[in-house]
Amino acid sequence: MDKYSNIIVLRSVYGANGSKVFIQPCVDPKTGRFPDCVKHVNSMGDMILTDEERNSGEIFIPETETFVIETGKTFNLDDPYEKAEWEAIKGCPLIAESRDARDATGRLVIDGDGSEANYRHTENGDRRARYGMAEFYIDRPGEEQDRKITNARLVHNAKGYVFSDTDANRKNMCKILGKNMLYQSDADAMEYLLKIAGTNPNKIIDLYTSSDTGLRLLLVDALDKKVILFKNDLYMYNNTILGANSDAVITWMKQSKNKQILDLIKNDVLPEALQHSEAVEEKIQAQKAALEEKKAAAEEKKAAQKAEAK
Repeated sequence: MDKYSNIIVLRSVYGANGSKVFIQPCVDPKTGRFPDCVKHVNSMGDMILTDEERNSGEIFIPETETFVIETGKTFNLDDPYEKAEWEAIKGCPLIAESRDARDATGRLVIDGDGSEANYRHTENGDRRARYGMAEFYIDRPGEEQDRKITNARLVHNAKGYVFSDTDANRKNMCKILGKNMLYQSDADAMEYLLKIAGTNPNKIIDLYTSSDTGLRLLLVDALDKKVILFKNDLYMYNNTILGANSDAVITWMKQSKNKQILDLIKNDVLPEALQHSEAVEEKIQAQKAALEEKKAAAEEKKAAQKAEAK
């Protein structure tokens, strides 16, 4: 159980002016059945319990029980009775999982789309767009504060990547994000990246830490130079299909079987860079070969010394 799950606070979507509602136990929308703690009643209004249930010491709620719910209503799930009460009503369609909960179609459960037909008026005269049934949402104390602190840390880290980057590479990052700032000042590029870092820090962090960033820049440059074309909803290099979207193209580029064609793309986009990378690779391989030769010679010398000692 996480540190917020033992306390449930219900908040009215209308704030402090929200009215009281009366709720009876509700079936679980997933199963269509009452929770185990809710029991049917007989004609006298008494719960129908088995002897085992009656002697179990567990808390049960009659299906006819009525709960008064208003903003600020709190359930402590460490208390057996309050936990049973919450289990009995949590499936109610008047209660949303969170303030920004969405339904199965992706629409917000509480807030509407802003059209006049969807406006309802609150008791203090405010207008609020609504199309969902929910009148309350679950608030877990402390969770929102932690979320803000976590986001602040992410923003700080994202901005750190931007500030520590070089002028040229900041413009490369802008290009990957779809903003060509080649002929604009570094201050403009930095402002653009910092704005994204403030609203979507994960996007900037992923951009700077992903191993795919170099390939994404290659793709952007290849498209700019028309080395790679996007036609008929496909990315193409000559007659080779690379993928239907940018992620698919990056996956294609990372596959070892496509290295030869990828080198051709690199050569068409940045021939000097490819030649440089090939020269560096040749140098690395030559150094490795020299080390292997030196190691083999040392082994031979060691074996000869052992033979002489015998």
